[in-house]
Amino acid sequence: RASQRQEAIQEKMDENQQKMDDKAQKRKEMQDRIKAQQEERARLREEAKQRAADERQKRIDAVNNRKNNAADEKVEVKQDTTSAIAPDSAAINTKSANSGTTIDSLALKKADSIQNARDSVKDSKRAALLEKIRLQQEAKAKLREEQKQAAEEARKKRLEEIEKRKKLKEEQKENNN
Repeated sequence: RASQRQEAIQEKMDENQQKMDDKAQKRKEMQDRIKAQQEERARLREEAKQRAADERQKRIDAVNNRKNNAADEKVEVKQDTTSAIAPDSAAINTKSANSGTTIDSLALKKADSIQNARDSVKDSKRAALLEKIRLQQEAKAKLREEQKQAAEEARKKRLEEIEKRKKLKEEQKENNN
């Protein structure tokens, strides 16, 4: 009777362990699905960021082109006005017109270089942040993998113990017969 009771208890424990293993398997599948969804969202976010950066760069290029065209038009206008002035003072006015365009173009170049420096700083900060996030995600993924492996090993050990008990039970039945 005691051995029968012990066997019944052991069978119930085995059934409960099997249920727990099934639940763990379902949980693992759910986590894998969630992880895949998160990776897809991250990929889509990165694509959206890249598209936004491309569009921003196009707008910046368009603005720079307009600035350059405006500077070229200024040069042409100033040169045209010098030709209307009397010939003896034309050389002086040409120099002043050229120096004005030089100052304008230098100011534009300086503004462009300042903007490029700001963009460069933003890009480097963004890259550093993305790298930090990527490293954190890799660390989390590594930790998850280690936990999965540990859980899998524990599950295998439990299954081996269950198999051993079943074999012992069968051997005892054979010995009793």
